[in-house]
Amino acid sequence: MYTKQGRFQKTKLVFFMVAILIPAVLTAQQAQTKKETAQKKTEAKSGQKKGEKALEEEKRAGTYLDILHAKQNVLKLKEENFHSIKRIKAMVANFGDGSEKSKFDQIQSNYVQGMKEMYQRQYLESNITLERNKEDLDTLMEGLTKRYKERASEILERCAGELVAAELGEGQDIADRTNVNLGKIIDKTKGHLIIAYLQFDEGKSFEYEKRYEEALVHYRLAKEHGIHILIRLKLTEDEKNQVRSEFRRDLTDSNNMVSGG
Repeated sequence: MYTKQGRFQKTKLVFFMVAILIPAVLTAQQAQTKKETAQKKTEAKSGQKKGEKALEEEKRAGTYLDILHAKQNVLKLKEENFHSIKRIKAMVANFGDGSEKSKFDQIQSNYVQGMKEMYQRQYLESNITLERNKEDLDTLMEGLTKRYKERASEILERCAGELVAAELGEGQDIADRTNVNLGKIIDKTKGHLIIAYLQFDEGKSFEYEKRYEEALVHYRLAKEHGIHILIRLKLTEDEKNQVRSEFRRDLTDSNNMVSGG
């Protein structure tokens, strides 16, 4: 049998051992928890970096919708830029300066690059190339528009002056000798001059809207009408041929052809 003193000693020993073991267990648990927390943080950071990298790669590659929209825009720009290039080719050759001719050559080269990218199914790259190509075309056409507007204005002003001179009877003696009805010519000329100025005004409207390709078309038509008015107001064939020769480049340009010199 145990004595009271023995039981007391045994109980004291148990409490002592518990007092030693509990802090050790808690310390070990805390250490394990810290380790697990640190590991989770590391994994989270690693996962975040992988996610950011994947997102960045996806941005570079483009999403499915990005590629689809780019393809649709490329197919539109393919046609628009092609027709613009074909339309202004003769204009640049006939009336462009050295800088504009160089820019046009670069525009054609960039268009070819954009089309190669399209055929290689690189729609995002092709979209960027052709968008810049369109911007360069607009800049080039803006400069040409100013030149055509100035040229058309000069021709129509000359038409108005020669029409007034004809109304005042200048050239009536030639009309009498050549059996030409000057009054009838004057009446027709007035109507044609109105048409020419309507074309000129259309050109100004499109220019104001920054639709330079359409503006060029109407300024070119205004020039053509004006030149034919000047030819009509001449009463002899020699005088008519002189006008044709003077505006040979403009008349060739009106047919969207390149003048030989």
